[in-house]
Amino acid sequence: MNSSDSNYFKPMKQQRQQCIHLLFTLFVWVIGTQTWACSTFYIHTKETTLFGKNYDWDVIEGIVLVNKRGVTKTALAHNNPVIWTSKYGSITFNQYGREFPTGGMNEQGLVIEVLWLNGSTYPSSDNRLEIDNMQWVQYQLDNAQSVEEVLASDTYIRIAPLSSATVHYLIGDKWGNCAAIEFVRGKRVYYTGKKLMSATLTNHTYRESIDYLKQHHGFGGKSKPQRGDRSLDRFVRISQQLKDAKSLNKADAVTYGFSILSDVAMGSYTKWRIIYDIKKNQAHFRTGTNQIVKRIDCSKLNYACDSPIQYIPVTINKSENVTALFNPFSQTINRQLVTTTFSKTDFLAGASKEFLEMVITYPSSLFCRNAHD
Repeated sequence: MNSSDSNYFKPMKQQRQQCIHLLFTLFVWVIGTQTWACSTFYIHTKETTLFGKNYDWDVIEGIVLVNKRGVTKTALAHNNPVIWTSKYGSITFNQYGREFPTGGMNEQGLVIEVLWLNGSTYPSSDNRLEIDNMQWVQYQLDNAQSVEEVLASDTYIRIAPLSSATVHYLIGDKWGNCAAIEFVRGKRVYYTGKKLMSATLTNHTYRESIDYLKQHHGFGGKSKPQRGDRSLDRFVRISQQLKDAKSLNKADAVTYGFSILSDVAMGSYTKWRIIYDIKKNQAHFRTGTNQIVKRIDCSKLNYACDSPIQYIPVTINKSENVTALFNPFSQTINRQLVTTTFSKTDFLAGASKEFLEMVITYPSSLFCRNAHD
């Protein structure tokens, strides 16, 4: 990723396109280098609605961001970018800069998380507006309140990564709806309702995972669940525990969710464990270096566009309830985050200054709609 001195004299537009390409290459690697990484699940009962995620990676640093309503944004894309104004506030977990989260929950109770999937192929160019597969997460949290609305957006926006990103998504809402979304042979494929046999996702296609699940006791087969880190085995173990969650009460819900994540943890690679309590509008998380579970009461956060963007470090070492500990976010904080995570990521340690500045300053292109009315 080192650039020669001649790059400084290239036309600005060409240089910007190169930086955009490098930016999205970053996100390919962030999610995909460890192809076995990450596990997710969704639980909905009369008493509780939970969404869980293990984030497995080499770098632990990250932030939890409060994203605002009424912010106008333009997607980073070479052609026909999506332009939108956020309808809903959200919290997101970000590791390599603001606006490109690995997952989060909005104030309407919609949760989206990203996982790596080898072999994903995205639709060919057409007349739809374009957005990258990572920024797509923030777009949906900004605009959708239900799984149905996320699925409907495919009619007018198209995921068009600027590199060979291969990811899939698990999505859940407060009404008990969950969906797995993938891109296979250039087409979007999704599983929801009765087609979603088990509300979990790891790192194989959903069809492959279900075919493997059906070989196991309790799902039509005779095999016993296997221990170990394999994606398919993690899928089976989570699925079995989701069956046991049907009678889960709200008092034990978060503890049970963390026990599932512990069962499929990847040792030292599991850097963050996150439980979204959708019914209570709370997020709980812990890191690999701090066993204390933190809680965010999302209903008490300020999502107004004219209020400061706020954040806390994922590695915050304070009280269990960290809702009141959010501080104003700034480009300086974004710079600290990006330079730290880049320096600790082997393939990014030699990134050019232009590349770093592209990532750091992108949020400056956003503006509060009310200020421009």
